[in-house]
Amino acid sequence: IAKKENIQITDDAVEIIAISSRGGFRDAISLLDQAANSGQSPLDATSIRDLLGHGDPRIIQAIITAVENMDTPGVLNNLDQAWETGVQPGQLARQLIDAWSLKV
Repeated sequence: IAKKENIQITDDAVEIIAISSRGGFRDAISLLDQAANSGQSPLDATSIRDLLGHGDPRIIQAIITAVENMDTPGVLNNLDQAWETGVQPGQLARQLIDAWSLKV
């Protein structure tokens, strides 16, 4: 669809859209449409994460590591950093759940 509509988008950005749509084709098209109408081009992973309110994967991993190490200040510091970068709480929770699900 992106090629047909002449939307310049990286493979990483397409992957984030696919994961975020949770298997829903119409949801993926809707997210692609939102991204295309954002005015950014080319669309890359960072721009898609920002558009969707996702956290930087490094912050997500830092939170997971801090939790695993029972490092409460580390968890709180990383959560604070996530909020400062504009991460949506629901998206952060979803990313953490997805990351822990992959570890099991």
